[in-house]
Amino acid sequence: MGVLLSIVLWTVLVLFGVVVAALVIPTEVAAEGIVSPDLLDGSADVWWAWGLVRGHADPAGGVVLRLAGLRVWTVRGAPEPKEPRPPKKRDDKERSKRTRPSARMVIRIARRALASLRLRLRVVGRIGVGDPYETAKLFGTLLAADRLLPGLDARGVEIDWLEPVVDLDGQLRGRIWPVAIAWIAAAEWWRAR
Repeated sequence: MGVLLSIVLWTVLVLFGVVVAALVIPTEVAAEGIVSPDLLDGSADVWWAWGLVRGHADPAGGVVLRLAGLRVWTVRGAPEPKEPRPPKKRDDKERSKRTRPSARMVIRIARRALASLRLRLRVVGRIGVGDPYETAKLFGTLLAADRLLPGLDARGVEIDWLEPVVDLDGQLRGRIWPVAIAWIAAAEWWRAR
């Protein structure tokens, strides 16, 4: 009986340690890509625990998952499309208003969680719509986004006022702290009570 109890205790402790590590240790993300009329290409990297677990995805190599530098899972090529499932019917009358989060609370959680990610996006290249009026609206939107979003660097984007062109190259970096996002959601939920 004592051996079985110690096995159960060690299993619970290991699972608890994994959950705590998943919440406390940050997840890093990085992506880069090219968008042009004849080319859409890019790659993405995700790593956890300072590279102990690392994932890489690109169109040529597929998806690769590595654990301590060893390849443990690989998917080559595009996955087969899944048939969409019919949506589940929910009876909204049975739910009380207290269990439903308000739209304002969800927006606050999303805004604070996005700010906690510390995303950095750098975009360079040329873009134009072909119509000077529409291009001016695009230019204004790009300037406003560059000023309002602290992690966006779009100073390398050239505006083509006369020709429709999309030739962009971008790089994205960020860090996800699951414990911070959980803290934000719990604080907003507590505030709404």
